[in-house]
Amino acid sequence: MSYDNQVVCKLCGKSFGQLTSSHLKSVHGIDVFEYRRRFPAVLETEFLRITVAVQKRDENYQEHREEVCERAKQRYQDKKEEILEKGRQCYEANRDERLTYARERYQERTEELKAVSARSYLKHHAKRLAYQNRYYQEHLEQVRAASRQRFELHHKECLEYMRRWALVNKTKLQEKRLMYNETHRDEIHAYMHDYVREHPEVSQRYRRRRRAWLAEAEGNFTPEEFRLKCEAYDNRCFYCDCEEVLVADHTTPLSRGGSDNIENIVPSCADCNNRKHTMTYDEFVETLDVENKMRLLIWDYLELHPEMLEIESKEVV
Repeated sequence: MSYDNQVVCKLCGKSFGQLTSSHLKSVHGIDVFEYRRRFPAVLETEFLRITVAVQKRDENYQEHREEVCERAKQRYQDKKEEILEKGRQCYEANRDERLTYARERYQERTEELKAVSARSYLKHHAKRLAYQNRYYQEHLEQVRAASRQRFELHHKECLEYMRRWALVNKTKLQEKRLMYNETHRDEIHAYMHDYVREHPEVSQRYRRRRRAWLAEAEGNFTPEEFRLKCEAYDNRCFYCDCEEVLVADHTTPLSRGGSDNIENIVPSCADCNNRKHTMTYDEFVETLDVENKMRLLIWDYLELHPEMLEIESKEVV
């Protein structure tokens, strides 16, 4: 298609036999409608010439679509780096203008653009998923590295976005979790059984935190804080001074208003922890004192009456 008169682009001042949307799109980041909106005083004949050129191009494309696509693919492969670099330079040179236009266009045509996006998503959903899965498998390490880097750079924003998304899609997440649990029940049970066996401290910490939550107790402590507490007591039981495996014991039990802070925690062997149960520190120490006194009295009595020990031995036999 040719014209006797030249058409001058009012954005860059260049003259064309026909001003097409490809020039407006690639150089200025706008379409014909935006060009017409910016320059309403443009001659109607000039605008019609633009529209005719666009229609002609679209008709030609539909007629030779496969050939055009094949040429475009070949050209892209031959000049990939050059095309990418040119695109980056064009984007940087017109970035602010393009972003402003995109925002304005979205505000003016929100519903229309959403409808177009929804139709495109439904039409190409399976194809896109297949491509994404294939790309992920082929570039697994690159994708994970990029994801980690993005999360580290935008840690707070990512967490806030995930919280908002989880709140909006709470029902959807619950349904998805229930469905996954139903379909993978045996695998989950086997994994949890192995994990608890290999990490008993995690299971103990979970049960302790759950008891604290049920008792509405305040505070919390970390494994590192408990380790330092054990070292402060030479890795011995606070009550009986033995060197067995230590667990965290609340000096004031959670059931009696004690907190879950490290200040309310002492290292204890499993035997003392079980015997103490819901007693406070003072009550348990008093119980231990009584038991020690009774034990001393029994030994003193047996020393004075050794025949009682022989009688007891015979009864046991």
